[in-house]
Amino acid sequence: MIFINSKMKFFLSQGNFLTFPVQLHELIKKGITFDQEYFLFKAFHNEHELIDKEWVRQNYTDDTGLECAVNSFHLEDYCNIDIQSLGQIANIGLKLLNEFKEYWLENFEVSCVAILTMQTDTEFGPDAVFRFHKKRHGQFWIDLNSIELSQEAIMVMEIDPVNNSV
Repeated sequence: MIFINSKMKFFLSQGNFLTFPVQLHELIKKGITFDQEYFLFKAFHNEHELIDKEWVRQNYTDDTGLECAVNSFHLEDYCNIDIQSLGQIANIGLKLLNEFKEYWLENFEVSCVAILTMQTDTEFGPDAVFRFHKKRHGQFWIDLNSIELSQEAIMVMEIDPVNNSV
C-alpha cells in the first residue's frame, strides 16, 4: 500500500521521468543484510560489526530509528544525471520505491516500510531522502495519519510479502 501527501502528489504530476540512475539500481543490487534484528543496506553497514541493543536504545530510541538512520541516503548523491526539478526527483523516487519493493519481495518474508521525503524549500536544488525499516508493532518513523500536515513532500510504501507478489 502506498501513502502520498498532497505536496508529493503535486510534484509527481509535475515531473517528466528521467532515466533511472544506475547508481541507485546498483545500491539496491548490492543487497540488504539481516543483522540480528535489523535489515540494513550492505553498502552502509559492515556485516562483521555487531550491533549492541543497549547502544541502539540510547542513541536511536528504538530499532526502527536505527534502521532509518543507517538505511538513509539522499537520492541526488546517487544520481549522475542533472536533476532540475522536484518533480523529476519525485518521479525517480517513485521508481526507486518500486525497484526496492521488487527486491524486498524477492528476498524477504517480513513486512517493511520504505519512505521518500523531499524538502520543498531548499535553495541548493532538489533534496530527497530515501529510508526504510522493518515494520514493527508500535514503532514507526512517520505517522501515516499526519503526513498531510508535514512541511515535506512524503511518499510511504508499506511492503507486505503476504499480500504482494513481484
